[in-house]
Amino acid sequence: MKRPSSIARNFIIISAALVISGCASTTKNETSNSACLVKRAAFDVGSGSTKMVVAEVDKCEHKLVSILLEAQRGVPFKEALIQAKDNNFNSDIKKKAVNALGELKKMAKDMGATDFSAMATSAFRTAGNGAVALKEISDKTKIKMRVINQETEARFGYLGALGHIKNKNESFMVWDIGGGSQQMTKNIDGKWNYYLGKIASVSFKDAVLKKYYNKNAQTPNPLRKERALRALQLSKEYAKKVPVAFRNLSDTKVYGIGGVHYYSLRNQTKIADKIYNQEDLYRTLMERSQMNDKELGGEYSQTDVTNIALVLGHMQSLNINNVEVLKVNMAHGLLIDEASW
Repeated sequence: MKRPSSIARNFIIISAALVISGCASTTKNETSNSACLVKRAAFDVGSGSTKMVVAEVDKCEHKLVSILLEAQRGVPFKEALIQAKDNNFNSDIKKKAVNALGELKKMAKDMGATDFSAMATSAFRTAGNGAVALKEISDKTKIKMRVINQETEARFGYLGALGHIKNKNESFMVWDIGGGSQQMTKNIDGKWNYYLGKIASVSFKDAVLKKYYNKNAQTPNPLRKERALRALQLSKEYAKKVPVAFRNLSDTKVYGIGGVHYYSLRNQTKIADKIYNQEDLYRTLMERSQMNDKELGGEYSQTDVTNIALVLGHMQSLNINNVEVLKVNMAHGLLIDEASW
């Protein structure tokens, strides 16, 4: 097993390979050597959901040949930790994880995948029994799994997004929000710049509950207008912790990845072009703050509306005009990192 530091050193090499491969001479063979092709299933074991991407990969060129399948299952690791008195994963959440991963793995095998690798993030970093629980889940599912630090998580998200960004010469940032952490990542002339935040979907929802509701409240919905505006202000307060390098992004193209951007906000705003602005989010926040969990629907209803306040507050504080969402998660970057297979 390679340590996160050795993984990190490969990112610059792989990122360069991605750019070079896009500019390669047309005189090269158009078809990859069959010995270089492999079907892989990569898993992003997040704090609120587990995502899987199955793809054919050219391991020699470090690039995706084709995406065969993308799927996800809700496994509320972060919520389980919050409910636990000892900050440990209990048997119920571990069983849910094994069942979800087993189901996803079967789908991957049906698509011809032969290699399986997973990386776990925030919830496993903070759980008292994170490493032990992950080994138990790994042993039962026969999937290679490991916990990564937040910096590596940020780089995998960036690497996954890189293949979807057409103009790599413009100033851009990748913004990834999950259940328990968020990452803002820029790479300027080979130098990495990060914001590694602890406030994300579940943690922000819980902060809103703690600050504006009685202790027995289980959901923030309906948020109502007054609390929606308070939640928006709370997000702005958290955004003050963002480093100076990310403070004024009006001239920076911002790409949103992960479940909060691509699924929660895209679906709630009903944007057609996968680009939302501050006005879109404010309008949607005011509309959906009047709805309860049942009216909102879906397994993530408790965090959907506070997700809007979280993102909008940060956009206003950091002068982000628009966010273009990409269907990318950490698993896309994991697929082409040879150290992980």
